[in-house]
Amino acid sequence: TVSVLYCMKRADAPISNLTPPLKPGPMPENANNGDGQQVDRRFMDLYSRQIGTYGMDTMVRLISLKVLLLGCRGTGAEAAKNLALAGVHTVGLYDPAVCAPRDQGGNFCVTDDHVAKRATRAEATHALVSQLNPNTRVRVVADLSDAAIEEFDVVIVTTGYAQFTHKELTRINAVCRNRKPHASFIACYSGGALGSLFVDHGVGFVTKDPDGRPALQKSITEVVTRTDKKGRQYTRLRLAVPEGMTPGALRDATEVTFSDVTGFVHKETGQSINDEKVPFPAVIARGAPPSTIRIYPSLEERGYGPYGSGGFVHEAKEVIVRDFRTVDECLATPPPVIITDSMYTQGPEKNVHLFLAAALEFADQHGGAMPTAADADEVLAIAKAVQERGEKAIAAAPPAPEVAPAPEDPNDEMPTPLPPPPPPQPFTVDFFDDDFVKKAAATCAAELQPLATLLGAIVAQEVVKVTGKFTPVYQFLHLNFSAVLPDSPAGSTAATGDRYDDLRTLFGGDFVSKLQNLKMFMVGCGALGCEYIKNFALNGICCGPQGQLTVTDNDRIEVSNLNRQFLFREDNVGQQKSVAAGNRAKHMNKDLKIDARQDLVAESTEHLFPDDFWQQLDVVTNALDNMAARLYVDDKCILFEKILVEAGTMGTGGNVDIVVPHKTTSYAEGGAADETGGIPMCTLRNFPYIFDHCIEWARAQFEDLFVSPIMMTQQLREDPQAFRKKVHKEVFDQEGNAGLKRSVMSKNVNALKAILKVGKVLTAPSVNMDDCVVLAWNAFHAQFRDRIASLIKALPADAKKKNGEPFWSGHRKFPTALEADVANDEGVRDFLIATANLFACMLGVHGEKHPPVKNDP
Repeated sequence: TVSVLYCMKRADAPISNLTPPLKPGPMPENANNGDGQQVDRRFMDLYSRQIGTYGMDTMVRLISLKVLLLGCRGTGAEAAKNLALAGVHTVGLYDPAVCAPRDQGGNFCVTDDHVAKRATRAEATHALVSQLNPNTRVRVVADLSDAAIEEFDVVIVTTGYAQFTHKELTRINAVCRNRKPHASFIACYSGGALGSLFVDHGVGFVTKDPDGRPALQKSITEVVTRTDKKGRQYTRLRLAVPEGMTPGALRDATEVTFSDVTGFVHKETGQSINDEKVPFPAVIARGAPPSTIRIYPSLEERGYGPYGSGGFVHEAKEVIVRDFRTVDECLATPPPVIITDSMYTQGPEKNVHLFLAAALEFADQHGGAMPTAADADEVLAIAKAVQERGEKAIAAAPPAPEVAPAPEDPNDEMPTPLPPPPPPQPFTVDFFDDDFVKKAAATCAAELQPLATLLGAIVAQEVVKVTGKFTPVYQFLHLNFSAVLPDSPAGSTAATGDRYDDLRTLFGGDFVSKLQNLKMFMVGCGALGCEYIKNFALNGICCGPQGQLTVTDNDRIEVSNLNRQFLFREDNVGQQKSVAAGNRAKHMNKDLKIDARQDLVAESTEHLFPDDFWQQLDVVTNALDNMAARLYVDDKCILFEKILVEAGTMGTGGNVDIVVPHKTTSYAEGGAADETGGIPMCTLRNFPYIFDHCIEWARAQFEDLFVSPIMMTQQLREDPQAFRKKVHKEVFDQEGNAGLKRSVMSKNVNALKAILKVGKVLTAPSVNMDDCVVLAWNAFHAQFRDRIASLIKALPADAKKKNGEPFWSGHRKFPTALEADVANDEGVRDFLIATANLFACMLGVHGEKHPPVKNDP
């Protein structure tokens, strides 16, 4: 938290003309980001994981955005939910359409009560989304005049908007462009198995962090000054990847800063190169040795003294400026298509663009109505007209002038610059597919709920990109999932007036019945699990007379869960996740058959999930956060030949694996993840030299101090005989060389010593805070005094390597044993307080913590 507050103080990009992002409440005086915006402890708890992913600078901008969302069918509701959880300042909702049963199949906010009372879709969406985040203002908007639209920083139009037409999109886009400063405009189409996103962030949009990943950091291993073939002097740096860090290539033409370098002091100013805030331009020259970069002119010519040793270079993030065009321009002359299927070259995406252009023209001609199956031939004729206009425009365009390539200079060692992008061309498809257009027209009135979920997430992420974080869509993203649709729907496709009409239109009534009677097992109920349950309820999965959804999660709800696990509210904090999620899902679909459990899924609980339980299942879904449980469930699915849907997320990344018996590899066969980060333990223990090493070291120490000792002590107390057998087997039945046996022996001896320490405390007549303070002092001296003193004794400051070079050189820094000065050293004081409290939690000294809502000042 201290680090985050410090980052907020350093926020250097003021946000003007915006109201404060948080509702009034008690806040610490030092929690100020420099712009008068304050953040309280609850804010830090709520957004802790999001801040870790986005960074505080992005969060400060995000919580000030005002977003207008037009259309509250499935895509609109999903986007509104995601934006509220992300913490934008305001979400305005416009959709005066009255709720119908069909809406309940896509919009999770619409209940039977909303349908009965004829509430609008905007009102129904507001009722639920406004509960998700007290820091986000959610309101229903009735006015769509230019002045009303200009109140917002971002405007999103979805197909739930009754006037999703070419003319109306062009009008709203123009309003956004005329606003000062301009507002971002996003249009999202969802129909049948097709989806499309259009984005316009205006002219001169700046992206400061294109990928959101940590900036590359490299160790300096060599520095020399050389002269290139043109007689120009440069400094060449040879670089290496620090231990445990992911390898990555620097850009051919980039900028770098320095840290921890000995030497390179400016001769005139006396300033170290480490303190230079302006990045140095650097290039990867053609024909240069691998893992080297050049700095022109040389650092010597720039006035720096000689290089000493060590240090790192840090690549500065590339700042990209883009000029976006309007939806009217891009429909006729789109930018290069974003490829979403590597099996094709712009085929499916171009077909979607053609259909979208035709559907929007159709809507222009029919008062905003999207086509139905009866309109397929008319849409096909419009699509052919769009294709013909493009072909005529291409034929009428003057031929592009031929530009002779510049003669190659054999002495030029600079990297070859990328050519400029080609100018936009009039749109045509390479192959006109009549059947695709007609099928898209026949199904476009139906909204496929899983696709709406995906599009709602993409839309919300595009809003995040308004802050300058991550690369925005430029400018169309077309998605084609036609492969999921059957050639001939199973059963009747006629509407019956219920929540499943859209699903029935696309897949048939028999398919809907099959979904309703599935028996499924979902392991884990966190962020992914909440989304799964919501999707199951909306699609009627496990909602039939024979259907059954078993959900298990042995975890309880915390405050930090609330901004990404949308089925939970503040009053659920402390409750079991599976129970709270199941109760909330029943409000979305009262027919959902759910069995919420709190049991661990492992070998130790096989009596709770016996063979007959696994045998009766149709599908298993994993929503887990650890490899051991994933592999166990995978083994069970292999044994009982069950379909497994495996998914996971990390930051802004994610993956999905569908495991089908006898058709795909198992999850385990995909390769085990490296959970250690690849950092050698000797580096962590004695020679950490980057932040990642220190973090990994701290994680390992946390496990060794506060987790393993108490868990092993509990095992010993519960079953001493079994514990003794386990240790005996590990130590005496170990195969391998003598070194491995010594390692195992040492591990178990250290574990037993830890148990002995904990046991002495627990067997005392009483355990109090004084005991915890003693343990904290012992931990402090062991880590920061005794270990370092032992290391210095073994390797003094003048120690040499075998080749005679100093041992303490490069990234190895000679350590200093720390003496405790509690009165004057705030770091020592903080460590002792935190460690004593952690020991108190481990030993049960602290009483049960009050729910966070009662814990606030």
